[in-house]
Amino acid sequence: MSTRVTLSLLAVVALACTSAEPVPRSPHWNKDGCAHCRMAISEPAAAAQLVGSGGLIRHYDDLGCLLANRVAHPELADAKVFVMAPGSTDTWIPAEQAHFRDGAKTPMGFGILPDADGKLSFAEVEQRLKTHGGGSGHAGH
Repeated sequence: MSTRVTLSLLAVVALACTSAEPVPRSPHWNKDGCAHCRMAISEPAAAAQLVGSGGLIRHYDDLGCLLANRVAHPELADAKVFVMAPGSTDTWIPAEQAHFRDGAKTPMGFGILPDADGKLSFAEVEQRLKTHGGGSGHAGH
């Protein structure tokens, strides 16, 4: 392979690596602390994460913690929100693609979980938590 072709391929690979969408990754369950409340992240169904440019990944034990942290840190507004796919312990999906239910038992009491049969969109969850500070079971955190 010529030097010119090799350099062209390297440039394409480098560009692809820098322009790729951020990829979520699971926390070290029961070891990593929530980026907002610092509790150990132990329940995959309730976990959430922010993934942004420059390798930013912040894990949360409760979707409510993620949303509260994002409000407190406006610089995180462009980071993408991921939640665990309903019924999974290792598949992350963009929050915008998920449905949610209220009134669930969650680590910090915000009460919102991804649910295949849920009636709430992520936008509705964001609005509900901004307006009311949490779901029906919110513990005031």
